[in-house]
Amino acid sequence: MTLTWQGPRSQNGLEGVQHPIQHWILAPDPLPATSGSGAEADGTVLAHVFRFNSSRDMFAFKAAFPPREDSVPTGGTSRLASGAVFPEVGPMLLPDEQLLTTGFARFDEARAMHDALKDKGWGDMLLAGLPVPAPPLSGIISALEAVVPPRPALGQGRPVHVLLDTAIAFANARFLDADGKTRIVEFWDQSALPDKGDPRFLGRLTSGREIDAMRKDHSQAGNVDDWGLYAAYDAMAYGPGSERRLPAATGHGTHVLDTLCGGPSEASQIVAVELPQASVDATHGGMLAPSVLLTLQWMNTWNLTPPPMLNYSFGGIAGRHDGEGLLESLFDLAVKNGTASAITLPAGNSFATQTHAQFTHADLATPRELVWNIQPDDGTPSFLEIWLPRCRHRRGDGQPDDKATISLTVTPPCGGGRSFTDLDYGVHELLDGGDVVARLYIICTHPILGGRKRPLMLLAVRHTALGRSHFGHRGGKPELAGDWALEFSAIDLPDGDTVDVWIERDDPLGRARTGARQSYFTAPRPVWPQEAPKSPVVGNAGTISDIATGKRTLVAAGHSLVDRQPASYSSEGFVPKPRARPTASAGCEFSPARPGLLGAGFFSGSTYPMGGTSTACAVVGRIAATLAQKGQKPTRAEVAARAALDDPRTHPANDRLDLRFDRYDGPPPRTRVGAGCLNLPADLLRRNDVDR
Repeated sequence: MTLTWQGPRSQNGLEGVQHPIQHWILAPDPLPATSGSGAEADGTVLAHVFRFNSSRDMFAFKAAFPPREDSVPTGGTSRLASGAVFPEVGPMLLPDEQLLTTGFARFDEARAMHDALKDKGWGDMLLAGLPVPAPPLSGIISALEAVVPPRPALGQGRPVHVLLDTAIAFANARFLDADGKTRIVEFWDQSALPDKGDPRFLGRLTSGREIDAMRKDHSQAGNVDDWGLYAAYDAMAYGPGSERRLPAATGHGTHVLDTLCGGPSEASQIVAVELPQASVDATHGGMLAPSVLLTLQWMNTWNLTPPPMLNYSFGGIAGRHDGEGLLESLFDLAVKNGTASAITLPAGNSFATQTHAQFTHADLATPRELVWNIQPDDGTPSFLEIWLPRCRHRRGDGQPDDKATISLTVTPPCGGGRSFTDLDYGVHELLDGGDVVARLYIICTHPILGGRKRPLMLLAVRHTALGRSHFGHRGGKPELAGDWALEFSAIDLPDGDTVDVWIERDDPLGRARTGARQSYFTAPRPVWPQEAPKSPVVGNAGTISDIATGKRTLVAAGHSLVDRQPASYSSEGFVPKPRARPTASAGCEFSPARPGLLGAGFFSGSTYPMGGTSTACAVVGRIAATLAQKGQKPTRAEVAARAALDDPRTHPANDRLDLRFDRYDGPPPRTRVGAGCLNLPADLLRRNDVDR
């Protein structure tokens, strides 16, 4: 393999509003800057996130790009020939009367839409080219006329839990009321084919009445045949040969929902949203934004008192981590506008993954090397993000240029190193002959709700596995596996500022057939009985989820019940940034010898232990709902106050972990557990046989 760097080339307008990760997911090759291949060439319908300056501007855009159908023979399927399709429900309201909404359009028209928004001053296309939540529907206009379902039949005055998750066993007996009727009011399966009788929105909607009827149809002597029920549903919802991969024991969403609000004594109503499996399998989380925004737009039409509570047990690793990312902004906006009374998120399970490094001004007084190890036989691309404090520019027109902040030298395992600075904006491509095997994007990012523009240097590397790609890429490049040497040096990094480097999450979730393998930074590891020397730059701090640093969300860390020490994987926030740490910690492990908490298995009557901060997230959501039922607002301050009462220990701001025993000598620091460790609700204690 002979590698050469090429570029930089400028990003065109449309490419500039795509996250670089999308370029590596959409097409067999990284999406080119010009038309002619992949999704852009075949007219695939994709999701785009639009921001309009006013309702008048949105209507003007719709008039300029009305949806039109192809002419098809009788009995054929009409397809979107041109134009954009938007949800009938209202968009999210932003400050200064701006509007945020998801729209659907053919990718080969997206460039014209982007340019028209800029030229006419109507607004912006914030994200372009995200996969449609239901891939089988790409291009079918009859399924895009309303995009989101009609308002569910929810009763006022009763608590409502909304779950966005995967592997939700909607017919499980744990979600029945005392009369044997399901408490799931609506189940929106965004991966399913549309209902032929009502194909007005993406996916398939199943009402509580329909779930009860299915349970009755598959019941013998009061016992429901879950296997038969789900087989019949899959044949109807996915078509022959396209059935889901049913879990053998538990489903992530099933366990989370049971921990959140399972049991016949619960009076809450449930709305469950099954996220698209292809989007869930991409564990970096970048493909879930349309599903989240569509769900929030749907919730925006409910007008409930009190507003529903949302649980979203997902998250990546790499990102801004300053509360101004897309999903963080959407979640904060939803709570502020009353779309949701509370949104609960996990802190993440990345504490020990060696995926975050941080350089200070003193660290880079002399050049420092960081080694990024990409594993062999990795079926998905690997991504590394470098975030700097603020954008700087080459001025031109006779004005002096800004000084660059840092210099970065990238050297692949098989040679071919090159140096860059954060002023080298554009796309730099690493070529093996004519094949693009890696790209370095240097861009100035813009928060969607305003805020500080920050430079991002993102290194994307082709997968290393041969013939195992889940996302349709061509053959991988095994030679790319190994140590990538990254040398950093400061040019003009102010004292007090930092350079943060994250590796994006890239692990297989559940039974996903991605072949993903997590890359990592090399760092000293402990060898018994000695404790390894601490890496000067690679650490556990800052491994908190990329969507967990907003202002209004509830962020759950996880701990062991027996000693109230953090779970070994529970991610850590930042020391100097109180907002970028968990709100509180909840039990998600019984003990190191007995992992997980017991909850519902996928099939009725079964139980299964599951750990992770997803379980802790559901516990915090349950506690927040209890606070709401007592008349308290389920805010971050209220949950933190509850944690402080449950855990009166004095938690230091930060502390050193004894890596030999995965525990702290004293109470764990606030960067790991937030305000403290919450007590497990009594019913969950009984379920887990905890007599305390």
